[in-house]
Amino acid sequence: MGTIPKAPVREESKLELGQATFFVQFRESSTYGQQKAELLKLFECAYVRWLILQSGGCVASAARIAKMDRKHLFDLISKHELRGYLDVIRRKDWRQTNGS
Repeated sequence: MGTIPKAPVREESKLELGQATFFVQFRESSTYGQQKAELLKLFECAYVRWLILQSGGCVASAARIAKMDRKHLFDLISKHELRGYLDVIRRKDWRQTNGS
């Protein structure tokens, strides 16, 4: 029996989820579970940042957009250390400058 040739390794793979596009890089040194967890973490962080931006920093509005409980959204904000980002978006002068 012959050996199975390795598939060509691409530097990164483009992953499109709805309107979001992620560029992910897979590594032979990481397991499927590790890489899946890393991708989920990146998605969660990007999604929560987007929700905060869309709602102008109003967590109640952001939770309604995502159809999730506010407590769960606060947990995600804490998990991804986005409290500072939330505070910046809430600042009135930032919203005026950036058209929100």
